[in-house]
Amino acid sequence: MERTIHGITWKDPLAWMEDMKGKRWKEFIKTEQEHWQTRVEKTKPLLRNQLESELKNNEPFMFGNYGVQIAMKGTVNIAWRFEDRPEHKAIDVELCKKYPGFVWAVEEAPDSHGAEQYALRLYVKERDTPVWKHSTPIAPTVAVVGNRIYCIEAKQKLVYFRVVSYNALKGDDRRIHYEEKDARYNLELICCDCNSVIVRRQAGSKQDCMVIGVKGDVVMDDVSLESRRFVLSNERDCYFVWEHRTGWRMSKGLMKHGLQFPSMNRSMNPEYIDCKRGWCITRWKGERTLWKLSKHSPARIMWQGMGQILPDPYEGPMFRFTMPGCETVWWNSESDDFIPKPIGYSSSVMDTARGCRVVLVEPREKPVGLLITGYGAYGLSTSMSTARWEPLLRRGWYVAIGCWRGGGDHSPEWEDSGRRHGRETVLEDVEDTIQILQEKTHMKPKQTVLYGRSAGGLWVGGMVAKHSTGKLFGGVYMEVPYVDVLRTTTNHSLPLTDLEADEFGLPSQRISDFVSILKWSPMENLPAGGVKGVWQIVRTGLNDSEVYPYEAAKWVVRSGELAYLAVEDGQGHFVSGNVGLKQRAEDLAVLLDLTKGK
Repeated sequence: MERTIHGITWKDPLAWMEDMKGKRWKEFIKTEQEHWQTRVEKTKPLLRNQLESELKNNEPFMFGNYGVQIAMKGTVNIAWRFEDRPEHKAIDVELCKKYPGFVWAVEEAPDSHGAEQYALRLYVKERDTPVWKHSTPIAPTVAVVGNRIYCIEAKQKLVYFRVVSYNALKGDDRRIHYEEKDARYNLELICCDCNSVIVRRQAGSKQDCMVIGVKGDVVMDDVSLESRRFVLSNERDCYFVWEHRTGWRMSKGLMKHGLQFPSMNRSMNPEYIDCKRGWCITRWKGERTLWKLSKHSPARIMWQGMGQILPDPYEGPMFRFTMPGCETVWWNSESDDFIPKPIGYSSSVMDTARGCRVVLVEPREKPVGLLITGYGAYGLSTSMSTARWEPLLRRGWYVAIGCWRGGGDHSPEWEDSGRRHGRETVLEDVEDTIQILQEKTHMKPKQTVLYGRSAGGLWVGGMVAKHSTGKLFGGVYMEVPYVDVLRTTTNHSLPLTDLEADEFGLPSQRISDFVSILKWSPMENLPAGGVKGVWQIVRTGLNDSEVYPYEAAKWVVRSGELAYLAVEDGQGHFVSGNVGLKQRAEDLAVLLDLTKGK
C-alpha cells in the first residue's frame, strides 16, 4: 500500500496487516501463536510454575472509606468490596460521604474483551446486583457532586469529548454540561470535592481546566495555546499552574488558604496537593518528597526517596510507598509517628552526563544479567516498582530503571524536551545509560536486556534499529510496543493520531515532523536485512485499542527469525489477574532460556 506525504511516496508491503481481517491475517496469527507456544514449551514447566508463584503480589485492602474497602491491582485495575463482603473488580470507584454504602463503579463492558470500553454501575450493600447501569462507553473516571454522578462519554475508542451527568441514585435525567469540538483535545475528569468537579482538557503539553459546580454550572479558566500544566488540589480554585515563561505559581485560592509550601523551582516540582489535611508531594528526577504543611510553620519533610507515593484517593489516612527493589510500604498518617523503613535489595542512583537519572537494583546472588527498563512519554511517571522483576533479582539479575526525557519524573521542561523532535535525544540518553550501567555492573552486551511497554517501545525499538548487531545489548522484551510511528501518525482514521499530534508530531501537515520521525521511528530505521544479533520477545493482544497489534506483527516479520510474537486473543492493552501472571511467567522463562550461558 502506497502513501504520499509532501510529495514523497513510500510503499509498505506489509500494509495488508493493518486491516487485521481476512483469512491471510488469521492464518498469520495462528502460525505466530503456534511458533511462540513451541518456544515456551522448550522451557521447563517447573520453572514456569515457580516464576508464576513468585510474581503473585496480593495487595491488601488498605484504601477506602464510608464502609468500602479498596485494593490496588496492577496498573489500571482495582478490587473493591463492602466490609465483610466478596470483592468486585473495577477500573475506578467513586465514594461519597453523603451516601455511605453506595459505590459507583466503572467496569469493563461485557463485550469489551480488553478493548478499554467502560460502563458505569451503581451498587449498594443490600443488593448483589447493580441498582442501575449504563452501557454508553465512558472514560475511566467518575465523580459525585451534589446528587449527580459525572462522567465523560467517548466519541470513539479512547476519544473522550462530552461531560454528562445523571441522577446519582436513580441513574436517569442525563444532562450534557460540555462538549469538546477540537479533535486535538481529550477530556479528563478529576474529583475535587462534594461541591465541584474539575475537567481537564489536554493536547500534549497544553492543558486547560474547567470547574463544574453543584448546580451544573461550568466555569472555564483562560485557554492556553502554549505549554502549560496544572497540579490540582482537592479544593476548588486551589492549584499550582506552570507556564513556560513564568514557571510554577500558586492560584489565588491556594494563596488565600494560607498553607506554607516549599519553594517550587526548576528542581522541585509539585505532584500532589491535599489542602484539607495539609499534604504535598514534590518530585525531582524520580525522587519524591512527602511534605506536611501548616499555616503556622514551614513545610516539614516526612519522607524522601526514589519511588512513588500514592495517597488514599478516598480521603482515608493511608499512604502507599513504592520503591525500586523493595516491598510496598503502607503508612497510617493518623496513628503512626514514623514511616516504616523498606526491606529489600540494595540499590544505587546514578546521573548520566546528559542529565538522566538511573536507579540500579543489585541482586543478592552472583550477577548474571542486566535488565534495563524505562518509559519516557506523555509526561507520565516511570514506574518505580520492581515487583514484576523479582524473579530476575532472585536469579542474579541487576534491574535498572531509567528516567528518560519525555516522562513525568522531573519538570515540565523535561517532559517537553522528549516530545516530537526531542525523541531522537532520548535514544542518545539511552545509549549513554547502557554503557554506564555495563561499566558499573561488568555485564557484557549479551547479558544485557532492554524492556519497554507501549510508548516505551519507541526507545527500545529505536535501539534495536540502531544497534541490531548485538554489540551493545543482546535481547529485548517489549509489550504492546509502539514502533510503526510514520504509518500511525499519517493515518487519521485512528483514534489517537490527532490527539497525539503534540506528543509525536503530525507529519502529514508539518514537513519538519515528517523529517524528524524518519530519523527516530523504529520501523523506518530497521535494517533492510532484518535484525541479526538481537533476540526479541514481542507481546501484544488482538483487542488492543491504543497500539494496534498489527504494529507488533509487522515489526516481528521485518525483524526476522530472532523475534518471537506472543499474541493473544481476547486481550487488550492491559492484562491483569491470573492470566497476566501466567503470561509474564512464560515470557520470563523464555527470556531466561535465551540468555542462559551467555
